[in-house]
Amino acid sequence: MKFRGKLLPAERTVVITRTHPIKLLPVLGYAMLAACAWSFGSAARSSNLLAWLGVILSFISIIVAVRKLLYWLGRRYIVTTHRLMMTNGLLSMRATQGMRLDQMGRRWKRQGQMGKWLGYGSVQVELLGTSIPLTYVPEPDKFLRIMEHSVRTYYPLRAGYMRHG
Repeated sequence: MKFRGKLLPAERTVVITRTHPIKLLPVLGYAMLAACAWSFGSAARSSNLLAWLGVILSFISIIVAVRKLLYWLGRRYIVTTHRLMMTNGLLSMRATQGMRLDQMGRRWKRQGQMGKWLGYGSVQVELLGTSIPLTYVPEPDKFLRIMEHSVRTYYPLRAGYMRHG
């Protein structure tokens, strides 16, 4: 998948990843709630009020589930040769937050027991004294290795390019 946003001169994409699919569990919960509410509404023939209440709750649950699904589909973490970017947006894929790799301080991961079992965690990035969390990153160890590789491999090339270019 190629990043369709604006890249800097000589910048290229190293990796693009979505948040872990575990983030879709609430979508499943809202979809199940919608199905239960719909069946309750269709079974409540004795009262029109209960039937309409079930239908309304079902539609609200579907809307919330679709919004959460679209958010998951549009949320990406991108490592380029120059930056770490977080994007929102399904079609535009525009960077909502970006950090230059050479300005980042320490980088570490947080991973609970459930995250270890299912393969997700948070990556914390220190930028100008502030810790910025990247949540639900799939395979956080691999993501950190890719970031470190980008800093070691591409930053010296970029610094030489910027100095001589």
